[in-house]
Amino acid sequence: MLLEEFEKYYERLKRREFSSILKEWKLSSHTLGKKIKINIGGKVVSGEAINVNEEGALILKKENGELEKIISGTII
Repeated sequence: MLLEEFEKYYERLKRREFSSILKEWKLSSHTLGKKIKINIGGKVVSGEAINVNEEGALILKKENGELEKIISGTII
């Protein structure tokens, strides 16, 4: 079952259906709209997860209002 799901998304990626995959990703996200803390190489950043951009990066609205693009990190 897992491999079938993977294959389905892989085929969609090959057909360059990025926007529909991103839409599904956002709808199923448990992070968007929540206040979170992220460990990025030993540095902790906090704020509200507000979006996932076209590149797959998490957009974090920090407490000072600044937006930060997060490509890699661990939510803590």
